Amino acid sequence: MRSRTRGRGPQGFLRTAGAAALLLVALLATGCVSTAPVVQGKVTAVSADGRQVSVQNESRPGEPAVTLDVAQAEIGTEPAVGDEVRVVYRDRGGVHVALRLMNITHQQELENSGH
Repeated sequence: MRSRTRGRGPQGFLRTAGAAALLLVALLATGCVSTAPVVQGKVTAVSADGRQVSVQNESRPGEPAVTLDVAQAEIGTEPAVGDEVRVVYRDRGGVHVALRLMNITHQQELENSGH
């Protein structure tokens, strides 16, 4: 007499193999997502309407400042000329569109004041 175990046999094997293949594809797909570039440095200019910020990249001091569109970015504290910031952005058709702007100068001031 043969004992039958649920999930074993050709159908169980195919189901397990299919699930493993799906998991592998999902892991490979998430590993292929490109990360957004980051620029960190001093703010050299802020447009009059506050929609653009120029940052001198501290890792590339000899290059011109990077101009970023910050109109839709998440911003903790509005940047001012001279502030050190870290900006995560995407390049959309040659325009650097900021996703998030962190004002490092303001954070350090808060830490030093005990907040």
